[in-house]
Amino acid sequence: MPGPAALYMNGSPAGTAQRDSVLSLWVYGGSAALVAVSGAEAGDSLEVRIPYGLQAPPLYAWRATVDCTGETARADVCLRKHFCTLCLRFTGPPGWGRPLSVAVRGSVNGYSLDGGHPLEGAFYCLLSGSGECRLPRQRAGDPLWLDIVLEDRILRSFPLGTYLEAAGYDWYAPDLEDRALEVDVSVTHIRFASAQWSTTQQLEIVI
Repeated sequence: MPGPAALYMNGSPAGTAQRDSVLSLWVYGGSAALVAVSGAEAGDSLEVRIPYGLQAPPLYAWRATVDCTGETARADVCLRKHFCTLCLRFTGPPGWGRPLSVAVRGSVNGYSLDGGHPLEGAFYCLLSGSGECRLPRQRAGDPLWLDIVLEDRILRSFPLGTYLEAAGYDWYAPDLEDRALEVDVSVTHIRFASAQWSTTQQLEIVI
């Protein structure tokens, strides 16, 4: 669950709120654009960017425009989950994974807190020892690849984004779901499976 939320009003910091707390703000009559964010730091342009080589932050965010033409106005913050924790569970021949490693790369490396959309940019993350990687919100059809890597050389790439969408993943859901994929590697093929979906690809890797 998200922690304390930083609140921005019309692009400027307006305070920090805890869960189930009330934050009172003075505003000029008219409208106020409010943004709340937890789990990440927003830049001056209300963007969260992911440094190359790192996984996405655990970003929860909310935004709204509030009518402040009356004496008082109320806005209830509902933080939404904008990341997917991908867990890959590998099975295969003895010694699989050494000296090989696995990475995820794509074309989205951030999120606009003001506009509410993914930001284009190079994303690359080596999976941790647990086989997990937090992915940023994508647009449908964005290229997202799973690479099998030896040192700095990509031996084979698989269309991870296509696999996730074929398995029914919805990148436009208000709260992104986490997803686990079983990856079964043999001498001749590699099989990806999630729930009732699976696909098998021929595997030819020469080290």
